[in-house]
Amino acid sequence: MKHTTLLWLGLAVLSAAPMAQAQIQQFYTTDAASDRLKIVDTAGSVSDVGALGFDTVNMDLAWHKGVLYGLDGANLYTISATGAATFVTSISYAGSAIPGEALASDGANLYAACGYGNLSSTWGTVDLTSGSTLGTLSPVGQFASDCDGAGYDGSQFWGIDLFVNGDNQNNYFYMGYPTPNTFAHAHNAYPGFTTLDENDIVASIGGVLYAVTSSGYLTEYSQASGSNLSTVSLSVTGNYRGLETVPEPGSMVFGMAGVASFALRRRLRPRKG
Repeated sequence: MKHTTLLWLGLAVLSAAPMAQAQIQQFYTTDAASDRLKIVDTAGSVSDVGALGFDTVNMDLAWHKGVLYGLDGANLYTISATGAATFVTSISYAGSAIPGEALASDGANLYAACGYGNLSSTWGTVDLTSGSTLGTLSPVGQFASDCDGAGYDGSQFWGIDLFVNGDNQNNYFYMGYPTPNTFAHAHNAYPGFTTLDENDIVASIGGVLYAVTSSGYLTEYSQASGSNLSTVSLSVTGNYRGLETVPEPGSMVFGMAGVASFALRRRLRPRKG
């Protein structure tokens, strides 16, 4: 009977471990003040990964085919597990370099929002093949205003736009595929923000949109309504730019299950005497 009870408890721990793990989400971001790759989480913790190796300004991050890419101005980089950035190419359109603010992937293609004068209004795919076309932007759609950050939820893209038509009280979410230019909802700036400075979003976690602010907050919104679910102040001051998920190793779940199972065995062990 004791063995049966322990077996069922062990199975319960294994099933509960992913739920406990899901309570804290980890994300990559960059700190433009120190030019380093960081990991932040929904508890507000910040940890250092390593130096990017160049002077960053407004980096946007995206996973594409197992590689972490960063877009800073017109320059596209790959970023290693140690934080080191390697220059790939400059994004170009009509034969000239064109800066971008948003980067996202649908798994098949890498997309960027590019433009001039702080108006990244052209959305297109980035050519990653070698040769003369490397870095060429092929437009697939336009934004009415701007796209300051983007993410993909598995079926469509999401974009975020700040300071729309002079509105300094709200940020605007857009959605769609292949171009996220259909208005979804707006949300108020979190009290304490000196500016609306959310600059990248993650949409790949079911039903939730995460955003990072350059002033040091990690925000969480309902994908359906845009309502604020959480706003966490990051523990280390920085100028945070870009947001992308950190892959979750399966060993974390087994590690948690192992610790909990050990504790259960100790509690179920019969006392002597």
